[in-house]
Amino acid sequence: MNSLNKVILIGNVKESPTLRKFNNGTPVTNLMIATNDYLGGGKEITEWHRLQLDGNIAKSACENLQKGDLIYIEGSLKTKISHDKKAGVDRFTTEIVVTFLEKFTGAK
Repeated sequence: MNSLNKVILIGNVKESPTLRKFNNGTPVTNLMIATNDYLGGGKEITEWHRLQLDGNIAKSACENLQKGDLIYIEGSLKTKISHDKKAGVDRFTTEIVVTFLEKFTGAK
């Protein structure tokens, strides 16, 4: 194996998802989830992760997820590049394209 692009996270949903559709009719939604690292002395660091969900995963997420839900996801990293004409620079956004999602029931 030469390389691997795989992400596994457990985190809390920032906002309830909203379903949209690509031009070809494929359902899509974007989410952000928070993960926490606990450091010594009671310090906590929160990281925010951008997620893209397509197809049936997007539909299921919109039907079953709400703000604060704890979820497990698997996916791969994808970086998008856009050019900011005003500033004259390229902007990079990295998100996780989700291939598997599971909601933890009874946990918040």
